[in-house]
Amino acid sequence: MIRSMTGFGRGEASDSTYKFRVEIKSVNSRYADITVKGPRIFAPYEDKIKATITKKLRRGKMDVFVYYETLSVTEGMVAINVPLAAAYKSAIDNLAVELGMENDNRLSNIIRMPDVFGSNSMDTNLDDNWPTLEAAVNMAADQLQSISAREGMFLIDTIRQGKEKIMEKVAEIEERSPIAIAANFEKYRARIEKLLGDTSVDEARLLQEAAIMSEKYDINEEIVRLRSHFVRMEEIIAEDDMIGKKLDFLIQEMNRETNTIGSKANDTEISRRVVFMKNEIEKIREQVQNIE
Repeated sequence: MIRSMTGFGRGEASDSTYKFRVEIKSVNSRYADITVKGPRIFAPYEDKIKATITKKLRRGKMDVFVYYETLSVTEGMVAINVPLAAAYKSAIDNLAVELGMENDNRLSNIIRMPDVFGSNSMDTNLDDNWPTLEAAVNMAADQLQSISAREGMFLIDTIRQGKEKIMEKVAEIEERSPIAIAANFEKYRARIEKLLGDTSVDEARLLQEAAIMSEKYDINEEIVRLRSHFVRMEEIIAEDDMIGKKLDFLIQEMNRETNTIGSKANDTEISRRVVFMKNEIEKIREQVQNIE
């Protein structure tokens, strides 16, 4: 599946005790870089969550947010840290004395302090809760995959539009190339005649130089390779499997051939088209960077 690495997915699943919500936000990355964020009680789930996601999404920097809601309460689910609460009370009493302020310390203040209340429920039931959480993770990954697939096809369409623009310029360059070679030769002949003055020009030597210049400025091989790269691009897209890295390498080869055309042609008209092509190749590269 061709997909963009940028997207968002959400999934929810419930059992008789808990309701889980999982959100995945993804941006482009060369590898699968997954960070799980949520309460500390989910730490034992982290490797399972990552493994579940990478079965569906193989590239992208993904932040995974995990939330849960308790649907039913059983005995022992709520834990009270009495020593910590007592320490908070003592600290507040001492602070009131030190500041010479009225101590309005109340139970309602203490129970709002961090870690006074906690939950023991999920720490001892990880295996029981995992199937429900796994369902939420799969749902979020599926939604992200679906959304990013639509974006991926949009990126492919944009890439193909850029390809067509480049191929138009390649055809123009191919048509211009013999004219450019002839123009370069005429410039060379004019310089020679100016240097020799009244002395006659050795036509045989000029023809030899013309052959050398024709080979020097010939860009047919580069044009053939560039066209073959675009054929290969369509083949890679058709493969529909991890195409981002393959296209990224191909873009580098296209850029190399385009630069060679610009340096060999020695022609202003061709140079203008080469600049246009390089700009379009860069646009394609930016799109490719976001494809899985």
